[in-house]
Amino acid sequence: MKKCLVALCMACAVCTLSAQNDADFASLNKNAMVKTTVQSDIKEKVRVSVQKQAPYSAELMKFNDETQTEHTVSPLYRCPIGSLYSTLSPDWMGRSVTFLYTPALMDLEWQNYCKIDGKHASKDNLGWTIVKSKDPVDIDSLMNEDGDLLMYSFGFTYTPTVHVFAPEDAEHAEELDSYTLARSEEAPEESYLAAGMDTLEYLGNASIVAGLYSGFSDGGEFTSNANFYTLEKDEITGRVNFKDTGKKCVGFAEYYEAPSDLLYVTSVYMNCFTDDEVQEGQILEGKTLTLNLYRVSEDGEMEIYATANADEDDVYMSENKSSSFTFRFVEDDPIFGEMEAPVLLDSTSDYLLEITGFEQLTTSWTCVFSPADGFTGHGYAVLEDGKFATIGYSNALTTPQIDLYISFEAIMPVAQVTESFTDVTVMIPAEGGYGQTIYDEEEQDWYLDFDIYTLNSSEWWEEVDVPDWVEIEYDDEYIDYGVMCVYLSADELPAGMDGRYGEVILSLYGKEVVIPVAQGELPSSVKTKTVKSSKPVYFNINGQQEMNPAKGKVYITDGQKVVF
Repeated sequence: MKKCLVALCMACAVCTLSAQNDADFASLNKNAMVKTTVQSDIKEKVRVSVQKQAPYSAELMKFNDETQTEHTVSPLYRCPIGSLYSTLSPDWMGRSVTFLYTPALMDLEWQNYCKIDGKHASKDNLGWTIVKSKDPVDIDSLMNEDGDLLMYSFGFTYTPTVHVFAPEDAEHAEELDSYTLARSEEAPEESYLAAGMDTLEYLGNASIVAGLYSGFSDGGEFTSNANFYTLEKDEITGRVNFKDTGKKCVGFAEYYEAPSDLLYVTSVYMNCFTDDEVQEGQILEGKTLTLNLYRVSEDGEMEIYATANADEDDVYMSENKSSSFTFRFVEDDPIFGEMEAPVLLDSTSDYLLEITGFEQLTTSWTCVFSPADGFTGHGYAVLEDGKFATIGYSNALTTPQIDLYISFEAIMPVAQVTESFTDVTVMIPAEGGYGQTIYDEEEQDWYLDFDIYTLNSSEWWEEVDVPDWVEIEYDDEYIDYGVMCVYLSADELPAGMDGRYGEVILSLYGKEVVIPVAQGELPSSVKTKTVKSSKPVYFNINGQQEMNPAKGKVYITDGQKVVF
């Protein structure tokens, strides 16, 4: 049996995107003045203290030019749309370094929002690097004409860094400033990108490394059963101050952009705390909180997509009153009773998570938050009149400058046919046996495997549909390199039958892969594929192609581990 493994190719693709308008940047501000130190080691259980965040003022929103050059510089990029942070767990645990999760095997666009002297920085004044083997590597070739970075990734790597250079210095000899995602004091060099996932993670808009806050120094906080304060600008003095809305906060909401790829969600939870006295077993006082998950259309219309409830069994509380309320997506089965019913969020719409019911409680609960990661935030209070309100920026009062810790337990599964097997049908001989996939002219032999990019071994996959005449086998030998091999076989065609055709459908966390399979005479629509052998291509153990393999090191080529 000849087996082919198509190893991972970490190639990068560049596409042309529409030019960004300078007006787009009016309300998008770098959070340069926000304290980003986590109050205590987040690896341990922590409790938000009464530490408050200073509000933004018109003066604070201006960039403080610490480079002492003749230029004012604001380096900033926008993370890929739909990406999520590794965030605080329901029991208040988390990573002490930044982990940003994105889909795998997709072009990730890191949009350029850098400014020089108040104007959008052009491609000629930018450089992009990413750390590999502890050293920064120039990836300027992956910029488009707007200075955005388009990067194709699979697995773990470092987040990129954008560098801003003086306008008159075309050769980039003088760097004015640079930007990458928030990093911790404990590990200032480490800020990671995880493209693809193999297990459920705690994901959200709020970044732990950006901070844990309970409110602002002069009044604003997200606390139930208390009047909510928003920012208001004095038309005479121009100063921005907190203003009492006169309405109580009865719930909390967090807005989520459409994920770039399928997001499989088992639950939503909210991290919070209270200063009130509470009795164990009576945290929710016998009441039920409600989560509404809305789809949000392009014109802002909201439609309930899923609901879930939290009662006393869904409460976590530590000795110091650090708490969380978890909303699990379940359904009642007539035989097995309550069963998990995960929700699939796709890329066709944005989503809003709204948690309500706090007006039933005598206890006041504060939802903790982090400052937005250098871009627009997404956190809102739900007021007693049903309207949403937020704490905005001084120059954009209705644009949230914070993200609430209302998060998902979810996964972005990797389940995709490898490039070489796209449009390939598994052809099983009429006399039966293993199906053939790709013919190698030079070797004059058939490959028998059908390869799928994934991070999950076969035991995690569900066989949604397999024709009753097809047998299926899996090979997980190369799963550490992101590939699962599938083999299809069948008995001899029944007498009098010229051929048969079907589809094997496999699913991983709701994401499906379809494998066409035929035996005997082909339908006219079925394709076969021929390849020619060429110079070996080598990949390192992380699945990245090595253009200059080093002698004595281990690589993957043609599906085999070799020492070069």
